[in-house]
Order: sequence, then structure tokens, then C-alpha cells
Amino acid sequence: MNKFIVRLPGGNQAKKDVSKPKQTSNPKCQSTQAYLDLGQKSLGTTKKCVLCSMFYVIDDEDDVRSHTEFCRKANKAPSIPTLTGHNIVSEFGDNGEVVLKVKLGQSLHSIVIEQIVKLAIEELGSTEDLVNENDDIFVMVDKKGTAAGCLVCEQVNRNRCATIGSSAEAANIVIGTADQDDTNKLPAAAYSNP
Repeated sequence: MNKFIVRLPGGNQAKKDVSKPKQTSNPKCQSTQAYLDLGQKSLGTTKKCVLCSMFYVIDDEDDVRSHTEFCRKANKAPSIPTLTGHNIVSEFGDNGEVVLKVKLGQSLHSIVIEQIVKLAIEELGSTEDLVNENDDIFVMVDKKGTAAGCLVCEQVNRNRCATIGSSAEAANIVIGTADQDDTNKLPAAAYSNP
């Protein structure tokens, strides 16, 4: 009963028997449709680097090379060549990390310190200069001299101020009254390079 009749507009003599088409292929061997991508789809397309935000052409070797060089320079952390002559506040960790207390203009490597502070200001998204010459700057440096973070402390002249203390477990914010005098140093900007 796999036949049915189709009536065409020609009348009764135009009756035909139509049956289902027979499967001629082997049911054990089924083919799947596939396509080959020979790289033509990405030819001439640009890509944006997530680290340095630079657009470059994927297929152009010179463009990829210049992007790699730019990205390496753009993401390189500033480093202090030598720690001699700096005021080392604390040393910690197995990797030889130290915290230096420096002032702008008075440091042996004041250009590097200015780069570190400028990087902190850019990462915070600030448009104004957060650092004055009398502010204390604390820079965390690893044993290779690479800056891992900085903290800028400015003068605050208020009786009530917020002091921020931190420990290895968590950071605590304490609001209290200044007992000694009206000048306390508070962090103005902090940046940590992961």
C-alpha cells in the first residue's frame, strides 16, 4: 500500500501510479557534509589586542611583529635598577619583595618613580595630578626591581579622618579622631599590578 494516485488536470486518462523513491545508498555507509576552511575567510581581517588595544592585520607578518613589539613594551612594568640609596620600609615574601618610601624629585630614580605614579593615575582613570612634591610614595618592588604596586599618601588636615589599615587576611577601614595633631597621612591613590 505504498502507492497513491495523483490526478492531473488532463482528465481520467491521466491517472498515474506514483511510488516512494527507492533508496539506492547503503544504509551502513552514511555520508556527512563538511567544508574545508583554507584560511581565506580570515584573509585581511583585523584583530584587536585585549592587552594593548591595538588593531593589527592577522595575515601581515610585519604588522604582527610590530604589534608584538608594541604590546611587550606597553605591558612592561617600570623597574628600578638598584635599590641602594632608597629607604626600605619593609621586606617580605620568599621572592624578596620590598616596600620603598620615596619622594618625587629626591629619589635616585625619580623618572622611574614618576612613571610608576603616572601609571597608577592612568589605571585609576583620574584626569588630575594626584601627587605633590611633599607626598610620601610607597613602591612595592620585587627582587628583579620590577614595580608591583604603589601607594601615594597626601597630607589631610582634618580632626576626623578615615584611616585604612590592612593585614594579610583582609583590609579594615576605621573611622576615628586624630589625637596628636591635625595632620595625618592618608592614601590618595593605590595601584597594584597583578
